[in-house]
Amino acid sequence: MIVDADSAAILLLQPLVLAYWYSAPQPVRVTPLRVGEGWAATELGAPGDADLFKLLREVDSFTDAEDLSAAAQQWRLPVVPYRRAHAVQPWSPRRAGRQERFRSSGAGQSGLPVTAAHALAGVKVVDVTAMWAGPLCTWLLAQLGASVVSVESDARPDGMRAPYGGGIYPGGLLEPGAIGRSAMFTALAAGKERVNLDLRLQDDREAFALACANADLRVDSLSRRARENLGIDNQCESGPGPAIVHLPAYSSGPSRDWVAYGTQIHAMSGLAWPAGSDEPIPAATAYVDGLGGIAAAFASVVALYSAAQNGRAPTLTASLMDAVDALASDHDHGALLRGDPMPRVTELAEAHTVRAVEMTVAGVPLRHPASPFVSA
Repeated sequence: MIVDADSAAILLLQPLVLAYWYSAPQPVRVTPLRVGEGWAATELGAPGDADLFKLLREVDSFTDAEDLSAAAQQWRLPVVPYRRAHAVQPWSPRRAGRQERFRSSGAGQSGLPVTAAHALAGVKVVDVTAMWAGPLCTWLLAQLGASVVSVESDARPDGMRAPYGGGIYPGGLLEPGAIGRSAMFTALAAGKERVNLDLRLQDDREAFALACANADLRVDSLSRRARENLGIDNQCESGPGPAIVHLPAYSSGPSRDWVAYGTQIHAMSGLAWPAGSDEPIPAATAYVDGLGGIAAAFASVVALYSAAQNGRAPTLTASLMDAVDALASDHDHGALLRGDPMPRVTELAEAHTVRAVEMTVAGVPLRHPASPFVSA
């Protein structure tokens, strides 16, 4: 397997690259909140979250970041504690999760499959994701030839469409009537078909079940709690159903049902608060979402391969925390991801100026980097 380092870097720094490309303001770092002797990461982007969090702090005087976060999560608020870096043993062949390098067969002398762009041709994917990690996963699958149907409700559109929550517009300006076309959303929606389904409604759930029955793979970024509330936790009410890949924030432990964004996963992982530091350093960007999306794409390929080999559709979980946890073995404890990435972003963006396609974002015709965002 050959991975282009520049493309991988762009995927992890995608919001910063797009902001640079469109001369839009850089995404703002989340400022750590001091709570007693600790710190909390509060990313209150949804309408009403800030007011609800203010009310929570008025109800009780919290002196511990862990207690504050646990209470906030009961109110479904994305608040998590910054945790200190813990000692991690170096990777070794005997360590769980350590794998040998992928070995390709039936490939050309370059090591790349002859038909890589069509490797998943004929595969049908139902996409129930939003924001960055999940849509990136299914975008990667679409680039490999899969047919992706993205489920989104007009009643609750993808937050990446909005001017907040990842929306990046030319010059940072939102044109009237163009709220649904941020550069980030446009990039990740390329090559997919969208259907309007509200899974809270019985008729729409039936249509969703039918789509899943005819699909090979379902990818969702819903929490276990949300899947249960919507009644879509089972693979398929009739028939074997598709393989399933879940992409929640956490997969196990006390925080299994917590809600969090990529920068908060970084805070929980310990990478933001290395030994010897008096206070945590927030992530330069929500790179965890990019990393999680790539990991979920690998999990999707594994799930499809397993279904083809065993005749049974598996259910796999590739949580954001699982994707970032391996980084803790890095001896510099993620210093590169906490540092100022803009010189690298500038280099990457300028290197792709000769590889661009014409497209329209927010009603404005622009030249957009052809790789790795959209297909020429």
